[in-house]
Amino acid sequence: RIPVHQMAEREEALREAQLLSALRHPNIIAYKESFIEDADKTLVIVTAYAEEGDLFTHIKRARESGRRFSERQLLDWVTQIALA
Repeated sequence: RIPVHQMAEREEALREAQLLSALRHPNIIAYKESFIEDADKTLVIVTAYAEEGDLFTHIKRARESGRRFSERQLLDWVTQIALA
């Protein structure tokens, strides 16, 4: 959900959603649809379900449990981000 109260924000958010809809890459989550919810003026972007969660969730859980990622895992993620 992205707040889009002003017209300029709305147009920029819609352009970003359109760009996301055109991306096709194994390291980028699949775009399904987007729409503006009039009740609270937010752009909703619907994506494919990520079974293992997103990177933010992995980092948050690791931080909460005091766990560190291996160098190998970090390199894998950096590579995936760079390739995307």
